[in-house]
Amino acid sequence: MTTWSRDLLFQLLRHYDVPYVFGNPGTSELPFIDGVSKHEGFEYITALHEANAVGMAMGYARQSGKPAVVILHVAPGLANGMGNIYNAYRAGIPLIVIAGQHHTRLLLDEPILAGDHVGQVKSMTKWAHEVRHADEWPQALVRAFKVAMTPPHGPVFLSVPYDISMAEATVETLPKPLQVASRFSADPAALREIASQLLAAERPLIVAGDGVGDSQAHLELQRLSELTGIGVLSEAMPTRQSFDSRHPHYLGTLPMNGPAIRRTYSDYDTILFVGVSVQAPMALYDGGGSLVGPETQVLYLHDDPWEIGKNHVAGVGAWGDIQVSLEALAAQIGGVLEHQGGVDVNGSGASDRAAAEPGTLGDRIAVQQEQLPTPGAGQAGEGTQLERIAERAAAVREQSEKRRDQLAAVRQTDRDKGDLTPALIAGALDAALPDDGRFVIVNEAVSNALPFTDHITMWEPKHYTAGKGGGLGHGTSQAVGAALADPDHVVVSVVGDGTFLYYPQILYSAVVTKARVLFLVVNNRAYHVLKTGLKAMGSPLGGTHLPSLDLDGPADLVQMSQSYGVPAERVDALDDLGAAIRRGLDAQGPYLLDVRVTN
Repeated sequence: MTTWSRDLLFQLLRHYDVPYVFGNPGTSELPFIDGVSKHEGFEYITALHEANAVGMAMGYARQSGKPAVVILHVAPGLANGMGNIYNAYRAGIPLIVIAGQHHTRLLLDEPILAGDHVGQVKSMTKWAHEVRHADEWPQALVRAFKVAMTPPHGPVFLSVPYDISMAEATVETLPKPLQVASRFSADPAALREIASQLLAAERPLIVAGDGVGDSQAHLELQRLSELTGIGVLSEAMPTRQSFDSRHPHYLGTLPMNGPAIRRTYSDYDTILFVGVSVQAPMALYDGGGSLVGPETQVLYLHDDPWEIGKNHVAGVGAWGDIQVSLEALAAQIGGVLEHQGGVDVNGSGASDRAAAEPGTLGDRIAVQQEQLPTPGAGQAGEGTQLERIAERAAAVREQSEKRRDQLAAVRQTDRDKGDLTPALIAGALDAALPDDGRFVIVNEAVSNALPFTDHITMWEPKHYTAGKGGGLGHGTSQAVGAALADPDHVVVSVVGDGTFLYYPQILYSAVVTKARVLFLVVNNRAYHVLKTGLKAMGSPLGGTHLPSLDLDGPADLVQMSQSYGVPAERVDALDDLGAAIRRGLDAQGPYLLDVRVTN
């Protein structure tokens, strides 16, 4: 039996145990689409728009931890998917993006749909290449998977003329793909310096980035926080839940504007950024300068050296696998404290990953805190390091509890007013989610994103995913991809009405795949984030009403959803919210709620 070039792709997909190929069908990539039906165990997931194809691949790769393959049409089709390729690039999601190209002997004639594929996507991929001969294809294909799956992860791109994908393969069987070993600890000297700085700091803070969740290092970070008594904030625009939101050292999520971030950071003399993508998490220039003040000591731990010191150029940087390096850092600090007495470095904590079940969290924290002296105990003399850690931990717990009380007060105030607000929607969703943790929140509410990180209890990295680049239209399709990766989980796509209307065709794919997704539309009937931006940009803007920012028009989301075969209902009253959410979560396929929030 002849092996065609296109068949080699399915050999690699079988090796990685990936059963799906995502795409919107087009002529130049028909050899691959035809190949799906020729190889048992694979399924082609049809999107009605290329952006949704890329978005579903993003969601599948994010939740499965495997590379996802999306096949797009020649230049305009690739252009349609580029917004979400950009989002995948900024979030570090491993995608293999393939675009079918014209026949090599036709390219010089500049036929319809022709384009420079590599030039289109080079700036938003780890590697981009157009295959020029069938001899190149096996090497290029294996390299693409290797590059996408080597930290820092990200999308790669191959342009494949259809005469090459249809050619007889130059090899019958691909070798086992190369796995780049990257679980190395950061330099011990750098970790010792970071440990020293953290222990000496008066007002330290840990900022947990997406890299923590992506490397499944959340328990190691928890151990570090408990050992040092340092509070943890999630980076702005998180795409992972990198710290248990129930933990008494959790301080919430950073806001998404420069002045608020600077105010937050100004309370601390030392900040450890762990796995943080330091792209500026705001869209507007405010003239305020660096987000971190010049008097603040900055420490970094990341598996991507580019992110270390990229925006904040001073400090101490450590490059290594985040989980392994955090474990080594905690061991160093634990050794110092054990030497001083009173702390068992091998005691219960994040290093015992089997003890991380949700029900054991309170017991684990209690044991960890019992290992530290209480403030004023003077275990090794007044003012010892152990005492300072205990005092710091007590202050962090008080700050965390105060934050929880403030969030509860916000919900109560909204409830007393009878308002249907994002905070109450998030609270109602939190109450209805399964206690066993088998859920995924995909957040693209944009102007209302923060309430869905603040008011929902999440403790596993896979509980949460979002977008990083700021491009719109990925959330609903990510949710469908996540449902394919985790079919035994309920997936909630929290999305604004403006964002939902970018690519509502995703409902077709949700029905075809029977994806168990609750599309929860936070409907403020406007491009609300742009109204906020209009005010923030200041004079001469902001003095007039711009009708183009209003969406209270002809789009009926319930009818639209039902036309695709997705059950849907509108929620206008607070009293109806909880039951509606439960109906959506109990559905065994896609379901949509159009929730009209109070503006």
